[in-house]
Amino acid sequence: MKEEISKKLNQILLKRTGIDFQKQEELQTEDFFGGKIKIPARELVLICFDIENEFSIQIPERELLAGSVKNYVRMKHMVENLLRLYRLTVEITGRRR
Repeated sequence: MKEEISKKLNQILLKRTGIDFQKQEELQTEDFFGGKIKIPARELVLICFDIENEFSIQIPERELLAGSVKNYVRMKHMVENLLRLYRLTVEITGRRR
């Protein structure tokens, strides 16, 4: 499951930034806004929309404020955690969105 998440997330970022984070692993911990990457804020918003659509999740505002979209590694962990939370919610309530 984690490999599938990484692959899909990488495809989204590759489409939006032109950077293949799986091939350029040294960039996975670089901040999106500074240094080597410099993703414009509006592009990061579109990346978040793409993630929500691809994974059928909603990114809570608290995740954005906590810096969960600061770099590839943090973004990947956020998606994994949100998917885990969604699965647990479905198990407990029996309801899907």
